[in-house]
Amino acid sequence: WSGDELLYRGPAGEPNLWAAFFHQPAELSVQPALLSRALRQGQFFETDKHEVVYGAYRGVIQGYGGIPLQQAAQGRALVRRNVVLREAFAQKLRRTAELLLGADHRWLAVHVRLSDKACEAKANFEISDEDLFLRIVSQCAAWRCTGVFLCTDDAVLKARLRACLEGTGLAFSVYPSTLSSVSGQATHFDKSLDQYLKAEDVVMEALLMATACHGLLSTYSNVSAS
Repeated sequence: WSGDELLYRGPAGEPNLWAAFFHQPAELSVQPALLSRALRQGQFFETDKHEVVYGAYRGVIQGYGGIPLQQAAQGRALVRRNVVLREAFAQKLRRTAELLLGADHRWLAVHVRLSDKACEAKANFEISDEDLFLRIVSQCAAWRCTGVFLCTDDAVLKARLRACLEGTGLAFSVYPSTLSSVSGQATHFDKSLDQYLKAEDVVMEALLMATACHGLLSTYSNVSAS
């Protein structure tokens, strides 16, 4: 994320582009002492809107609604035209798909975003395990899926849903992604975890859902929107 071959670079003082993604713009342009004083004195305003955000946060923030079909088609076309995987990573993706999502099953991708998402999508936290179970089973029946590929930032939920789905006849698979061990802690904000590994993990899960599964059942999330 700080290589010379990258098209985009991090701002001055933060050459690592991945690390820069998790800073507010003011953190990169204002001295820490001045920023802290402004925050203490209430000299700021908060916003979750921006006129140039692609898709206007649909599918990401609960109040903005779902993703329209036309927008989804535009997004897919944009990615096909501009995103190319490195060959080594593409090979790893193929090997992982064969290992985790093979066995002649028709896979339903399920993405449940929790941890720190409550401020953007309270609905994600109002879904019970029973709700998830019933929706997964009914969606598998509707799409004739025989396997469930679960992606979530909550390790405990993975174990609970695996137990719930036992006995249904559905295959169950997860990617061994790096997750925070701190309850409610978003993995991408956990500085004790390797930044490159957790970045690779989320890209791998997103691509597995997109390329090796028949369809997607998802809560509000940046990952599923991408």
